[in-house]
Amino acid sequence: MKSILQLAEHLAQLSDQLLEMAQNGAWQELEEQQKQYTQLIEQLSKTDLESVTDKKVLALLLHTKATEQKATQLAADNKDNIVKANRTRERASKMQKTLDAFK
Repeated sequence: MKSILQLAEHLAQLSDQLLEMAQNGAWQELEEQQKQYTQLIEQLSKTDLESVTDKKVLALLLHTKATEQKATQLAADNKDNIVKANRTRERASKMQKTLDAFK
């Protein structure tokens, strides 16, 4: 099992990637990466974080929290565009399935 420091480093790395995806409008990729991020948070939640005194771990967790807040705000600001893109993707997928049925 990974140490708390390794988990915190990986989480910080993922949060940076999520923020970059949000800044670039890569919402589908962000959604896929979010699953891995959530799993890592679940792993960390099973540890005794309250007893952590390692300043590097604490700094990484604070960084992660701040980065997540920025990505969340970008998603909220672009919610309408994200919903429209998802609907368009769903319609295109349905159309493709319909066309494939006629082959």
